[in-house]
Amino acid sequence: MMHFTTLRSLVRDKLVARLNKRGNPTANWDLGAILSTAADMAKFGITNFDSTKMALHGQQQTNFHR
Repeated sequence: MMHFTTLRSLVRDKLVARLNKRGNPTANWDLGAILSTAADMAKFGITNFDSTKMALHGQQQTNFHR
């Protein structure tokens, strides 16, 4: 994944506009997360379904039980 940042100011003009339930523009949520391109997010998603990727096995394990 090559196109990501945590600085919203660097990608503000590239973000998809968020709409409220009436279809009006509203502010994007900012939870301090990594902002990424759709292509990189697709790669991340596809990789998570690849059981041969050993580096991801730890994050795919159950860490607690109810």
